[in-house]
Amino acid sequence: MGRMATPLRALPCTVLLLLVGAAPALGLTACGQREDPAVLRYDGLYRSDPRVSGRVRFSRYLRFYEDGAVLSASFAGEPHEVLTWLHVPFENHGRYVLEGTSLRFSCTSPRGSVDCQGEVLHDGLRLTWHSHVNGQDGETRYQFVELPEAPDR
Repeated sequence: MGRMATPLRALPCTVLLLLVGAAPALGLTACGQREDPAVLRYDGLYRSDPRVSGRVRFSRYLRFYEDGAVLSASFAGEPHEVLTWLHVPFENHGRYVLEGTSLRFSCTSPRGSVDCQGEVLHDGLRLTWHSHVNGQDGETRYQFVELPEAPDR
């Protein structure tokens, strides 16, 4: 009896299995595709998971601009509502520094400032923060919300 040939469509999976261990070093996903680097986005807002204070449910929003400006606000509404008023100039603002996927900034308002640092992820941000307003520290995860109609300012 002759030897059975391996179907050609099965070979890529075998090769990919060998590459899985080397995938991160090669910048590849487990499927062998090149992984896009995480980038800070300007075509929408970053939104935290909602929090409840009393009877009010609100999220923290961050908006970044290519020129280095960052705006921060807490709001009980939806992202498309926030875009109607969260633009430059805004009272709670700052400048950010981005080095690769490492991000840091301080936002200052009349009440004081909050220092943030963390990482840009593919779908959002992970930030640790320290408030000079109330002395609290924390970590917050933000999801990116794309809003193509976002005005430049």
